[in-house]
Amino acid sequence: MLMDSQPLQTPNTSPINITPNNRLWLKVIPIINIVSLVISIALVFGLDLVILISSPMLYPFWIEMLIVFVISLVFIYYENSVYKHKYSNSFSKLDGFIVALVVIRNIVFVLNFIPFIQIIGAIAAIFGIIPYLIIYLILLSQRKKAS
Repeated sequence: MLMDSQPLQTPNTSPINITPNNRLWLKVIPIINIVSLVISIALVFGLDLVILISSPMLYPFWIEMLIVFVISLVFIYYENSVYKHKYSNSFSKLDGFIVALVVIRNIVFVLNFIPFIQIIGAIAAIFGIIPYLIIYLILLSQRKKAS
């Protein structure tokens, strides 16, 4: 007779739930994006805003920084929310290439927020945005087919 406090135990009847966890989408990409976001916020709303207050004629440069900042927020949102949940339970050989693109993109974004260096970041963004988007979208579409 079974006691009420003891559950009935039967061997090998419980299903085993094994879910693969893709560390790149769960940890690496979100951490890269958050570090980039923190640096970007510190530059745009810290250093760059102080420079803007002291030199109001630099207003067009700050507007350009805000536009780049918003674009970076869109990428971060999709990668840390949508794609993280979509790809965290599958693996692809393309994930390493996507991480490399995320790192390069975030470096270009941060360069756009550093005074005097932002010209280099703007040039990299202007000449690299179309090839970057093409490669990024191709990798994501191939990644989608692989999962």
